[in-house]
Formats: sequence, C-alpha cells, structure tokens
Amino acid sequence: FEAVLDAVCQGVSDTLNGFGLLVGGVLITIFGLNAVGDGGVLRALGELKAAHPEKFNSDRRVLFILKDSNNFPGGKLADLLKNGPVHAMWHVAARWAAGILNGFPEFQDIDNRRAMTEALHQIAVVNLKKITGGAGVSHAVVNAYAHQDRRLLLEQIDAIAPKVILACGVFDPLVWLLDLAVDPCKDKEPARSKHNGAWVIPWRHPNRASNRKTYAELKELWAGLGDV
Repeated sequence: FEAVLDAVCQGVSDTLNGFGLLVGGVLITIFGLNAVGDGGVLRALGELKAAHPEKFNSDRRVLFILKDSNNFPGGKLADLLKNGPVHAMWHVAARWAAGILNGFPEFQDIDNRRAMTEALHQIAVVNLKKITGGAGVSHAVVNAYAHQDRRLLLEQIDAIAPKVILACGVFDPLVWLLDLAVDPCKDKEPARSKHNGAWVIPWRHPNRASNRKTYAELKELWAGLGDV
C-alpha cells in the first residue's frame, strides 16, 4: 500500500510541476510580447509578423512546376540544391521563392545566398517532362509528356498538397491537368484548381527573367491573390 501511495504522490507532484512549467512558459511569452508591443500582445504579434513573416508561413506550401532539367545527369533536385542555388535559373527561382515565403520584402533583402538557400529548402519543384533536355523544349513536347505521365504528376502534386503553384512557362498544360477555372478572356491571371483548390499563377520560366523587374511583377501579381 505504501508503494502505491508513494507512486500516486509522485504522479501528483510531477503533474503539478508540469503544470507549473506550462503556466510559467505561457507567462514568459505573454510578458515578452507585452514588452515588445509596448503593452499589447496583439500589437507585438503584428510587429513580429511584419519583421519576420517567414516564421508565420508554415502552412504556405509552395510548388514550382517547370518544364524539364537541362542536361541533368539524374538524381534528386533536393541533392543538387541542398547547399543553395546553382546556375543562374536557380538563383532567379530562389529569389521568387524568398519573396513568396517572406511577404515580398525589398529585393535587396532577399538578394543574398542565405535567404535564397532557406527559400529553396521550403519549396517543392516538379518537372512535367521527366527526362532531361537541352537548352530549349517546345510547348507541344512538354504538353505530350505531361499527358503521358499525368497520373504520376497528379500523384506528386497531391503528395505535396500545395496551396500555391507557380507555373513557370507551363500554365497551358496545367489548365487540363489540374482542371483550372480559367476565364478565356483573362488567361494570364491566376486561377484556382478544381482538382485541389490551389492557386496556380501563370508565370515565366526562370531562365528568361530579369531579376528585379520580374520580382516586382510577381509581387504585384501575388498581392492580387489576397490572403493566401
């Protein structure tokens, strides 16, 4: 009986200690936010979100869909990009990703290797054409490969479950692949996918982009989506 009583007492003691740590942690957070926000927790959260939007975007799942890989010997893109962007096109794509993930700060704030590497590590990339190509590939060929591998592509996209898809020169095949709600008179505007509800943004390939100019254009296009 004494052993059981000791166990119960120990359990009660541990519960009280755990509750105390929980309450203490919450109070420390509240006091800290009050100090940051000059007396207002909500104001402090707003200031933190404005200063570090990347900490509040955990549910912003972003997918870049491209045509194919140029002379890629095979393997995983994640391995190719694990240490940051390589080649000019991945630097451009990384800047776009950093803008999307961080609420589009000033270009100079994301135009550095650390910001670009962190952004690449938070997005997903899918190629419609699953075999490597050269410097260019026609839209007809990409469309044919997408149709041939449509089941695999949908499996990949569904596994990623993106909220936003940047269609980098491949918007046309995504119209039928993802059943986009496209207005024929406004085919250059973002459209919702009837397949998974994601926003699909018609955009250019990162190989054919001016960094500052396209960053500003993408920022303007993104603002039209509202709260994604």
